[in-house]
Amino acid sequence: MNKKGITVLSILIMNTIGTFAQKQVVNQNHNWLMYVGNHKLNDKWELHTLYHFRRSLDDNYAWQQSLLRAGVNYKMDKNILLSVGADWVVSFPYGQQPSKYTNNELTGWQAVIVKQNIGRLNMMHRYRIEERFIQKKTIDAIEGNYVNDGIKYANRFRYWYNLNVPINKPTMQEKTWYLNGWNEVFIDLEPGPVYNLLNQNRIGANVGYQWRKGFNLQAGYMNQLLVKADAHKAEINHTIMLQLQYDLDFSKILSSIP
Repeated sequence: MNKKGITVLSILIMNTIGTFAQKQVVNQNHNWLMYVGNHKLNDKWELHTLYHFRRSLDDNYAWQQSLLRAGVNYKMDKNILLSVGADWVVSFPYGQQPSKYTNNELTGWQAVIVKQNIGRLNMMHRYRIEERFIQKKTIDAIEGNYVNDGIKYANRFRYWYNLNVPINKPTMQEKTWYLNGWNEVFIDLEPGPVYNLLNQNRIGANVGYQWRKGFNLQAGYMNQLLVKADAHKAEINHTIMLQLQYDLDFSKILSSIP
């Protein structure tokens, strides 16, 4: 990156930090239970599934969010994966800055995933573009309750970095304890002020155990910075996470079909 690029990036970072200090920021506690699976269809294709059960620890375990994901993966080679799919997200009012109503979001996405191994370090980079269809509601003048008022369309970019380091084995193999660290940044691709470019940032650390490839359990902590849509409020969510990955192999069944 040249000096001009570094200068522009520095200005953006400082502007973001300065305006973030002016927001109404609250600290909250959450719990996320997660399942993910990449199910083999053949040597090139996989079915990708995921579900997140997200709850608030501050509100008698009230709902924060429910996220259901389905997609397909295509293996270009052993280190590059292409993925497309959709998410169904239901967001609930919760915490100290609750939304006015429960809303639904349908998101299409396309991703490129790059694997990189250096010694004991097992790294993964995911670059993802999203097309978001977000439910809008307005107050009914007669009934006084919220009713549907169309759809808001928005685009978002996400970059996720993931690192696994085996503890008791030289590589990620059967019966391996490992450390996991990751960070994901969410960037709104809508026209608007610089301070609202950052939609979210999530950073986490876990301890995991892999029984075999595609079957592991990990638990740990995530710090989530979430900037609200009005750009004047933000959350710092301290989250206890538990994730199970269990991949299935459908290739033998599918190959036997005449």
